[in-house]
Amino acid sequence: MLQANASEFNNTGVLASGSGAIVTLGNSVIQGNANGVVQTGGGSVSSFKNNAISNNGVDGTPLTGISLN
Repeated sequence: MLQANASEFNNTGVLASGSGAIVTLGNSVIQGNANGVVQTGGGSVSSFKNNAISNNGVDGTPLTGISLN
């Protein structure tokens, strides 16, 4: 799980690649990357829907939302 992280000015901000690769995002900033969020080869990214994902070449949203408990 990525919680309260910033990923800026990279080729890819968040990458879930390959079967079984699971990333959960919460309170994170992903901006200024060539690709914001990438899911490939069976990988998946879920979000608590409280992230700032913008100003990437390709944002890679919307993401599957999960509930906050």
